[in-house]
Amino acid sequence: MPPLECIALKNKATFNELKLEVERKFRELYWGLKSFAVESIMNLNVKGTDLVSEIVEVGQKIVLEGSNAESGIINELIYEGGVNNRAVDCGCGAKEDDGERMISCDICEVWQHSRCVQIPNNQEMPPIFLCSRCEKEIMILPSMAP
Repeated sequence: MPPLECIALKNKATFNELKLEVERKFRELYWGLKSFAVESIMNLNVKGTDLVSEIVEVGQKIVLEGSNAESGIINELIYEGGVNNRAVDCGCGAKEDDGERMISCDICEVWQHSRCVQIPNNQEMPPIFLCSRCEKEIMILPSMAP
């Protein structure tokens, strides 16, 4: 399934500006799309200088097609950890790796989107991460000191 994102634009944005914003957003969010370039708008016949607000209704879905500008990237290897064999169970409902930045619990090894567990994309990943389920299961034992 292709990634879906909501893009906010200024009032008088053109389709060229929409393409640039989509490229920026996807490059920021998805590790495997660091060189993503929009090639076409699939469900509309528009020029780059047309105003988005004159053609698209608020909330309408627009499908943009593109690819990585870097050559030699193999789709199954674009994941930061190599081949996609992760167990994903994110609070947002994701059950498979969509290429967005993720973090794994150090106990159960289940992956979640970093932004869904309140780790902003501009923040470094913590050296140790526990998901909310494992965090609840850990019991702190009282000290045995006399």
